[in-house]
Amino acid sequence: MDSVPLTLRNRQRRIKASWATITAQAIRAAEHVAASHPEAFAHIEQIEVTVLSDAQIARIHAKFLDDPTPTDVITFHHGEILLGAETIADNAARHGTTLDDELLLCIIHGCLHLAGYLDASPRDFRRMKAEQERILKWLLANHFAKVPA
Repeated sequence: MDSVPLTLRNRQRRIKASWATITAQAIRAAEHVAASHPEAFAHIEQIEVTVLSDAQIARIHAKFLDDPTPTDVITFHHGEILLGAETIADNAARHGTTLDDELLLCIIHGCLHLAGYLDASPRDFRRMKAEQERILKWLLANHFAKVPA
């Protein structure tokens, strides 16, 4: 797969971020994951990333995963990745990272789910976390300075 059509839509107003930069980085991250797992992405026509308020993502989390709490990432295997803005901002503050890096990490996490990675067991979680950190470091080292703010 040479290219992954990816769109990012911000459907919340509370959290401000560098949306153009994040979109460009998300496209590169999705392309990187898809190139490593072409068979997993063969059925995905487009990746749609939507940033929601925590209230919005909590309703979706309750409906599809029977958990009424807000979360940072929900991935649907047809190519939809939903992000909980306030939860991601809280995670960035708690982990001492920037909001943009945390948003990008969550998009990478969603792309890895699309590639077949799981994170329910401690072993799978460690494997997925290591891979998403590796991709984030690669992306920031190789592309971040080249993307307009």
